[in-house]
Amino acid sequence: MDLIKLTELLKSDANYQELVSEIMKGKPETRVQIIDEAVPFFTASLWKDLQMPILLICPSPEHSRRLHEYLSAWMGSDTEPLRFGESEILPFERLTEDFSTSRERLRTLDCLVRNNSEPLVVVTSASAIAQKTISKKRHLPAVFRKKGLRKINNFFSKIFSKTAGE
Repeated sequence: MDLIKLTELLKSDANYQELVSEIMKGKPETRVQIIDEAVPFFTASLWKDLQMPILLICPSPEHSRRLHEYLSAWMGSDTEPLRFGESEILPFERLTEDFSTSRERLRTLDCLVRNNSEPLVVVTSASAIAQKTISKKRHLPAVFRKKGLRKINNFFSKIFSKTAGE
């Protein structure tokens, strides 16, 4: 069963309709408070109705893993949410970095930079955003020379520059 079809039920709610209209008008600070169990359903509904990029920042790495898993189920075959993972290595430890996490981070950043057709959903944790991935000076010049990629959402560009470090 495709769970994304159940998001149609939320469209009839007046509060949800008001929230969608505020976001569409570009209101900079739109806040909602919902229970944790409803976040995947609510996010999938917003993504389907707004067709805008969504960034979800979770308080812990475990919470971001769970949310990514649940969102994958709710969004179904339409699109797969991206996960911007974090390494488990502390900055002062002398251990080799986990290659699968590095690959996941680079894949997510590459999708953010190169995608200009389908709005993305990215799930991450606060600690993942604080970790460096790749130098902005090395990656962005080659990407932005290509025609049409200047349409990247400013929100994601700011996140990219914070995670890449200066």
